[in-house]
Amino acid sequence: MSNLKTKLRQIMRKTRDEWAIFAVKEMGISSETVAKSYGYRSSCDLEQTLKQGEKDAASYIGSEPCARSLTRNVSKTTIFD
Repeated sequence: MSNLKTKLRQIMRKTRDEWAIFAVKEMGISSETVAKSYGYRSSCDLEQTLKQGEKDAASYIGSEPCARSLTRNVSKTTIFD
């Protein structure tokens, strides 16, 4: 039962982080406001989450499976002038 609770907490946290990142980056809401609304201890915690999200995105794009899928999609598309 505790394993299930742990998994649910991880899912909830990820969802909260994703919404917080969306609110700051896409909607332009200040990190202090988002930190208070989403239950972060401080805006510093939220800033750390934002930085981690950028690192994850950069490492995903640089990963081999992502690069392979990007290459595959490009090779299927032919552009004629």
